[in-house]
Amino acid sequence: MSLNLLCALFVGRGGDAPRYDSVPVTRFWKTEVELWPPTATISGVSSSEWPKVLSHSPWPQGTNLSVELPYVHPNYECGVHKDNKYILHAKAAGAGAAAAAQEGASTASLLNDDGATKEARYAFMSISNEVGLASAPQGWVRVDLWHDLDHVGENSDEVATTAEPYVAHYLTTRQFSEEVVLVPKTSLKDPITPLDGTSTSETHPSARVWLLGIFFDAPSNRSALAVLDGETMQREATIWLDHASAFSLHGSWQKPPE
Repeated sequence: MSLNLLCALFVGRGGDAPRYDSVPVTRFWKTEVELWPPTATISGVSSSEWPKVLSHSPWPQGTNLSVELPYVHPNYECGVHKDNKYILHAKAAGAGAAAAAQEGASTASLLNDDGATKEARYAFMSISNEVGLASAPQGWVRVDLWHDLDHVGENSDEVATTAEPYVAHYLTTRQFSEEVVLVPKTSLKDPITPLDGTSTSETHPSARVWLLGIFFDAPSNRSALAVLDGETMQREATIWLDHASAFSLHGSWQKPPE
């Protein structure tokens, strides 16, 4: 089983007006850790060899994005690798009936109702630029975590890897973006089908979110809340405030009571 760890590394920006010429560039890193060998049974796992790091690099490879504060669809937080379905059978083959049933139930809890794993294909975050410079964030970006990986598109809930490893939505001149909050379009009980039974595209279900992000408009000295469609990365609404909000203001999403 392997685990993907996603993070944006940066140094805090102190002061009233940060000097970006002295601030390190913030990059998005993807780290893959193999927790145990994919073909081994429980009794065959050697603690001296696993877990081990399989890859650790800025992502997407071959790009030079300056980004920060990554998030994934709330239904897919702490998700498991898409190969985890094989682990369920490998474990059961090497354990007693009672242990196999218990471990199978535990592993199955990491799967959606249709058997698809809860690994997010997309991550969303603020973006400053695409040339690797330290600068203020001026939009948001969706990154494809499966870009150019093998076997993408073979499952019913997947589409083949896209030509572009990311899709960015930029604000206009002298507008500066804040941290995003992701609101699912889907029910937590059904992470595949949107509540209204429709979808704006054929993207993986982990893209089916609304992005909520505050941004500051310097010319008017006002802030606004932007609402983007995670499947298209197009803005669907802008709610203007009559004042400027505090820098780094953002909220959280909580599902409505059932």
